[in-house]
Amino acid sequence: MPLPPVLAARKVQPMTSPVHVIVVDDEAEIRAVLTATLEREGYRVTACADGEAFWRAVAADQPDIVLLDLKLPGENGFSIARRLRGQSNAGIIIVSGMGDVVDKVVGLEVGADDFVTKPFDGRELVARIHSVLRRKVEAPGATPVEKRIAELAEKLELVSGQIAEVGVEAHHIEEIVEKAAAVKSPKSVGGVTWQPQGEDWRKD
Repeated sequence: MPLPPVLAARKVQPMTSPVHVIVVDDEAEIRAVLTATLEREGYRVTACADGEAFWRAVAADQPDIVLLDLKLPGENGFSIARRLRGQSNAGIIIVSGMGDVVDKVVGLEVGADDFVTKPFDGRELVARIHSVLRRKVEAPGATPVEKRIAELAEKLELVSGQIAEVGVEAHHIEEIVEKAAAVKSPKSVGGVTWQPQGEDWRKD
């Protein structure tokens, strides 16, 4: 069944209206800080406390960027990111206190474009939003898998502005990308069991 037009995947185009950002966080103080920061930068912001409110907001007004916490009541951030990526090309930036390497790699693998660890600097977050919007202009001629591999390789190198020591070599990235269908657990993605840094990884 075709997706409703409001949820159809789209390419980010030059905008004449303000960029729409949906903030999803169960802490009211963080929602307020993010909303104030982004509105000062000229963004149009919708704040949501959980996944249910988020999906209502998406149905009403497709976002350009989503700032997504992971620990949410009800549906968690990993699940929201995976579902949203399956039906929208909106930029997804995870903003979470869950900042170990496994959390970052799983978040990026299920569809997030970037991962920012709390506490964060508002200026850095705004810069990362700008970067995600730029990257949403797709490279012509690349296949979906090639685009996904290139994106994931870039993300693995740029987590927190440094090369992320994740224990997975570049030639394994394609297999992870092609096999990932859903998040099973923080250490199991797409049939690949993730081991702590320095140990081998193996298929289930």
